[in-house]
Amino acid sequence: MAKEINILLTSVGRRDYLVQWFRQALEGRGRVFASNNSETPAFHNADGSLITPDIRDEKYLPMLLRFCREQHIMAVISLFDQDLPVLSSAAAQFAAAGTRVIVASGDVLTVCNDKMATCEMLRRHHLPTPRTYTVQTLRSAWQQTVAENSSFPFPMIVKPRYGCGSIGVFDAHDGASLADAIARCGRKIRETYLSGSSQGSVLQSNAPLDNQWGWEPPILIQEKIAGSEYNLDIISDLDNHYRNTIVKHKLAMRAGETDVAEIMDPESEEGHLLTGLGEELAQILPHPADLDADVMVSAEGVPCVIDLNARFGGGYPFAHLAGADLPKAIILWLAGEEVPDNLLRSAPGIRAMKVPMPERM
Repeated sequence: MAKEINILLTSVGRRDYLVQWFRQALEGRGRVFASNNSETPAFHNADGSLITPDIRDEKYLPMLLRFCREQHIMAVISLFDQDLPVLSSAAAQFAAAGTRVIVASGDVLTVCNDKMATCEMLRRHHLPTPRTYTVQTLRSAWQQTVAENSSFPFPMIVKPRYGCGSIGVFDAHDGASLADAIARCGRKIRETYLSGSSQGSVLQSNAPLDNQWGWEPPILIQEKIAGSEYNLDIISDLDNHYRNTIVKHKLAMRAGETDVAEIMDPESEEGHLLTGLGEELAQILPHPADLDADVMVSAEGVPCVIDLNARFGGGYPFAHLAGADLPKAIILWLAGEEVPDNLLRSAPGIRAMKVPMPERM
C-alpha cells in the first residue's frame, strides 16, 4: 500500500482555497491538516487541525514535531513570513521525524523577509530597485538635499522593514507627511505582530518619532515607482530547480493583496521580460515551490522589484484559476512522480477576481 501523503499547512489564515486545492490534488492519497488559529475558515475545513502557541513560543516547534509524528505528516508548508525562518531552522529535526519542510534556506528567507536586504541583494546583482532609505540614512539624505537647495524625490512609500501585506504602509508627498508617515508606521509596528519580527531593542523604545526621527525604528522609506504593477509566481521543484514563471498584471488591489489580475502571455513584450526576470531571481534565490514577487514596470519598460515572499503569495489563486496547479505538482513531487509542464502554466489572457464569501463556523 502506498504511503499516505499528509500535508500540514501552518498559519493558513483566510486561505481556505489552498486547503481545498490540496485536498483535490491528493485525490484520496492523504489528508490536509491546518494550524495555528481556530478562528479561520481554513482551520475548520481541513481534515484535521492543531491549535499552537505563538510561533515565538518555545513550545511551538516541539508541539508541531509531535503532531507531525502522530499524524504521519509528510510535508509542512507555511503561509506566513514570520513562520518560515522558524521552520527552516528546524528542518533537520522535522526530517528526522519523517517530515519534509517545504521552505527556503535561512539565507534566502533573510533576503526576502528583510526588505532592506532585498534591496541590497538586487543592487549586488544589478537589478533595478527603488531608492530606499532607513530612517538614519534618510536623515543624511534630507540634510544633503537642504544643503544643496535641491528637492527630495517625492512621492515616497513608508513601510515596515520586516512587514508583509499592507500593515503600516503609508504614502508621503512632502516633508510633513513623511514625518507623519514614519510616526504612524512606527506605531503600527509596536501594535501588531510585526513587533516580533523586528529588532527587539528598537521596539522597546517609547521615544516618540518626531520630525527629527530621534531613534532608529525598523522602517524603510522607499521611492514610489510609477508604472504598471505585476505579480510573479516563480516556481521551482522541491530540490530548488527552476521550472517556470507565471506573470500576472495587477488590475485592482485591496489591503495589500491583488483583487483582480490578468495572466500575461509569456511571449508578449512584458511577459517575456518578466519571465526572464523570474528565472534570474530563481537562480539568485534557490527555493522550493513558489517565490512570490511584486514588480513595477516603469513607462520606460524598466522592471523594478519591490517585494519578495518565499511562499505561496496572495496572487497565486489567479494562476491556479487560469490552469496552473502547484498543489498538485507538490503532491507529485512528494510521491517521486514526474510533473508535466502544463501543471505549472496558466492560460494567457484570463482575468479573475477574488470574491470573499462569508462562511458559517
